[in-house]
Amino acid sequence: FNTAGEDLLVNAIVWAAGIDTDGDGVTDDLDLDSDNDGIYDAIEAGHDQTQASGRLTGNVGLDGVPDSAQASGQEDSGTVNYTLQNSDGSGDNDYITLDSDGDGCNDVREAGYTESGTMPNELAGTGYDATTGVVTGNTDGYTLPLDGDGSLEYDYREAGTAPSISTQPTNAQTCPGCSATFTVTAINADTYQWQIFNGSIWVDLTDTGIYSNTTTATLTLTSPTASNNGDQYRVVVSNSSFICATETSNTIILTINVSSVITNRRITYRVKKN
Repeated sequence: FNTAGEDLLVNAIVWAAGIDTDGDGVTDDLDLDSDNDGIYDAIEAGHDQTQASGRLTGNVGLDGVPDSAQASGQEDSGTVNYTLQNSDGSGDNDYITLDSDGDGCNDVREAGYTESGTMPNELAGTGYDATTGVVTGNTDGYTLPLDGDGSLEYDYREAGTAPSISTQPTNAQTCPGCSATFTVTAINADTYQWQIFNGSIWVDLTDTGIYSNTTTATLTLTSPTASNNGDQYRVVVSNSSFICATETSNTIILTINVSSVITNRRITYRVKKN
């Protein structure tokens, strides 16, 4: 049978009671998250009205539709003042697709849920499947989706592009007390993190000691010493609106050149480097 479905989509249409998009045993007309991507239907619907725990706040009229989703003077009319969001303009509406903007990065990732625990690809409090993009457990809070680039559009609605490095950084040579720089050129990247290899693992650099501009395209080293000779560096570039991919540069090496010849009283001595 059919039933008027106004759960949190607030969409005045007739639902087929048997539709269960995410296969979780709760039909879409009763499901707060029909595609189980961790983003409430009340958000993915696209009306952008205030919600709490997946339910629109405010008065609900006799027609079963929250007044906030109806035009002024149209309360109790059974109509709504918005069209269901379809971010990529094709296929299914956002509330029943796992990649709303069609950029190859699942909504559950673009929403900003972070990995935790010891299981690979495990999201906080969930059994997230990195292949299908489905959240198979209870999500941790259902916080609002990310807007990583500050565009005032949720990242899952805004198609992003993976970053790529067009010009790799190269090795540098300098002298003790001098300065050196490493530069990378990247496409579709707005975030940079330079790293140093400590002999076991790569460690993020910060603007301390001899290092500055550690989160820009050009890393600056000021007054390195002979102890920095042979240090290895790399940079990880990313796109703040595309969480699904980063690009890591080639490894580069810093060489500290010191005088190899000393002349004293017309006698020349050759000394080993460092």
